[in-house]
Amino acid sequence: MHGTPDPGSGGSTDQIPTLREDEAPPPGPAPTGALPDLGPRYQLRACLGHGGMGTVYAAHDLDLDELVAIKLLRADLTDGAEAQARLRHEVRLARRVSHPNVCRVHDLGQHGGRVFITMELVPGQSLRTHLAEVRAGQRPPFALARVVDLLTQLGAGLAAAHRAGVIHRDVKPDNVMLSDQRVVITDFGIATPAGTARELIGTPGYLAPETVTGQAFDHRADVYALAVLAYELLAGRPPFAVRSTADALTVAQGRRAYPPLPTALATAVVREELDAVLARALAIDPAARTPSVEAMTRGLAMALAGAGQLERALTSGERGEAAVTTPTTLRHGEARRIAIVRVHGEPLDERTLTLVAEAGGTVGRTDPTS
Repeated sequence: MHGTPDPGSGGSTDQIPTLREDEAPPPGPAPTGALPDLGPRYQLRACLGHGGMGTVYAAHDLDLDELVAIKLLRADLTDGAEAQARLRHEVRLARRVSHPNVCRVHDLGQHGGRVFITMELVPGQSLRTHLAEVRAGQRPPFALARVVDLLTQLGAGLAAAHRAGVIHRDVKPDNVMLSDQRVVITDFGIATPAGTARELIGTPGYLAPETVTGQAFDHRADVYALAVLAYELLAGRPPFAVRSTADALTVAQGRRAYPPLPTALATAVVREELDAVLARALAIDPAARTPSVEAMTRGLAMALAGAGQLERALTSGERGEAAVTTPTTLRHGEARRIAIVRVHGEPLDERTLTLVAEAGGTVGRTDPTS
């Protein structure tokens, strides 16, 4: 079925629509039905869904001989000079961003008094649909390495937007497309030029605290939203149960503490390193937050790699030393050299002892190096 609204997204298709790789409607005569006429250039092939901003179609661009997505906007959203000026502004913002991990917006069109936006048609599946299938037991969760890869691609796309002076403001699984190995951030419909926004708009569960409390905000609002998404990918649920603006305000006021990742996710050392990165990226005060999306995704990659190195050292069952660098040790300005002793040794912190117990060995000592 083409363009079925994602479960859990309230039936919205304001995100860029998708078709599975083998479902793209072929160019050719349009099927019979009540598909609107948007002029001689675009031949509409299928309705992909309806959302708050309008209806989305797959179409054949006859001039370029390629498939595109068309968002046909509701008439009330395009009525008047002010509304049309806003739409042109949104399209200009989206067109500033050119990156493989960002869905391309082509143009703003008009025919017969109807206004529409043309954009890249991304084959694949939305992340929201994928997560719903995981929760329903229809597919396994992502492996940790795939989570880091996915977030790294999203971070690269958002970083390109930030370099262009654009804040996305609605980073969430609904607006992330999985297209084979490519991950695509979509829907810059409420994007804002950096330094110009204060009004509250977006999805409550992914809103940065400063946006909820009416403060000026910058690209770090996207860092917060990406961290919520990252936690959701790792834990299978968002860090906070936020279903309304009132819930978001409770989080913004610091009345809910960061919840550590589930113990079933990974071993203690891996969880500790990932928690350290996510807790900083979810800081209520943007000044204390990770400064960029790329810094956050690099931290996650380092956490996974460093923790894995530490675990391999501890579980190798061999005497010797291993130099291990993780975000936790870097915050203290040191790399950690761990001496592995198979049977005897001076115990260290609880985390290390837990790992050693799991490995059936003991740790001798740690010496910080400059």
